[in-house]
Amino acid sequence: MALTIPIRLANGTPEDADQVMVNFDYLALNAAPASIAVYAVPVSADTLTASQAQSGYQLEPAAALTSLTVIMPAAPVDQDEFWLSSTTTITGLVATCPVAQTMAAGSVGPITLGAGGRLTWKYLGTQNKWYGQF
Repeated sequence: MALTIPIRLANGTPEDADQVMVNFDYLALNAAPASIAVYAVPVSADTLTASQAQSGYQLEPAAALTSLTVIMPAAPVDQDEFWLSSTTTITGLVATCPVAQTMAAGSVGPITLGAGGRLTWKYLGTQNKWYGQF
């Protein structure tokens, strides 16, 4: 369904105004978000691999985890952010990325994520690198 909205552009006086029709694709405006959060119930020693459209993980392990590996999305765009949140404590959390990218020093781990905590990484395309923001 397309939606057409008339817009008046004034070229001096109201009598000289032009009318422009702007078309919006209703389905495109109401499309699903470009990035998604994924719910997961990992156990210790699991590896979670993020999909391309994924912005983060909401984790709800049954108990505290002693180790977990998270792999960032494969083809990030400059300024992309990836986050991780957990309802329980995770010790020994390791963040890594596909071969085409690198992780900044201090962004890999092992990291401890407390219960109810959140970690965020930002990708800088000019450096081809994920940076931890914690």
